[in-house]
Amino acid sequence: MKKVLSTIATVALAAGLTVGVVAPASAHTGDMNVQAVCNTATGQYDFTATLTVSRSGDKAGVIAARVGSEKFDGTPRNDKGMDFVTAIHGDGVYTLPGFSLPGTTTGSGPWVYAFTSFDRPEQKNSFGSDGQLRYQLAGDCVVPLPDPKEPTVRFGEWVEASIECDATEVVTRRDVFTTSYVYDEKTNTYVEGETVTTSEVGSRELTPEEVEANRCVIVPPMPDPEAVVSVTVGVFDCESTTLTDTVTTTFVGHVLVDNVWVLNPLPTDKSTTELVVRVLTDEEIDSLDCPVVPPVDPPVTDEEPFVPVQLPTLPAQLAFTGSSPLVPAGIASLLLAVGTFLIRRKARA
Repeated sequence: MKKVLSTIATVALAAGLTVGVVAPASAHTGDMNVQAVCNTATGQYDFTATLTVSRSGDKAGVIAARVGSEKFDGTPRNDKGMDFVTAIHGDGVYTLPGFSLPGTTTGSGPWVYAFTSFDRPEQKNSFGSDGQLRYQLAGDCVVPLPDPKEPTVRFGEWVEASIECDATEVVTRRDVFTTSYVYDEKTNTYVEGETVTTSEVGSRELTPEEVEANRCVIVPPMPDPEAVVSVTVGVFDCESTTLTDTVTTTFVGHVLVDNVWVLNPLPTDKSTTELVVRVLTDEEIDSLDCPVVPPVDPPVTDEEPFVPVQLPTLPAQLAFTGSSPLVPAGIASLLLAVGTFLIRRKARA
């Protein structure tokens, strides 16, 4: 590293603490003080060296400096090989340009060398200086872990459940979204991780109007399916005395409307069909408007109406004197009737 500075370097140390174990002084000239602090922002050791000048005679001059290794190279006698040049004036404590080393560096670190000279050639008090840390670095300078980040919580909107009858409050529910954070080594920060959704249950008191509107209603028991009968009248005409009706019986269920069970016909209702033969009613006969056929009178003749002859009544039983008296008497009566009929017929002819 090579830097040329024309003004006094007053580099401020980065924030941090000096890390290490105190060791015996390593400076040979005693006028240079080397310090190192752990920069917790970068995880590196920030080094700074200050040089005390007390023999300037209030004259202007320069400090040439460089950073060596952990091995001592000897106090410089001139400014050859120097990397830094700092202008000075008079006596004082001057801060040399700083440098940084990895946080894993251990031990006392490198040596710092300086050669101070003044502008006037006749000035004989130019001098060399050297210095090193007076304590051991532990090599544990790291960027500290950030404080864990608390999970963030977001809430959804409250959603109310159905209000039960005669209730005085209603159950409410909302989603809760909890996002956790995980450590990211690359950025040394906590980044957003998984979001878990849970539910929160609460309640709300009902207003008097809501309580009144949700009074319980006693629902009557559902009736059994009702048989609905429909009749399709059969076809008949003037010559018909009977007809065949088609009787369909459908069992219809009910549905609750305004707390009243009403019939609710559905295509799935079960039905039965029956054919019924019956006699025509008077109304059905009158509806035919059939022509009236007048009655036919019997033919008129001159013949007298036939009057059957009343035969005499015989005694129930006669005294038995030989052959039965009923046989001759019956034959005689029959002959008398036939004769009478023939005589009348002949007379008409």
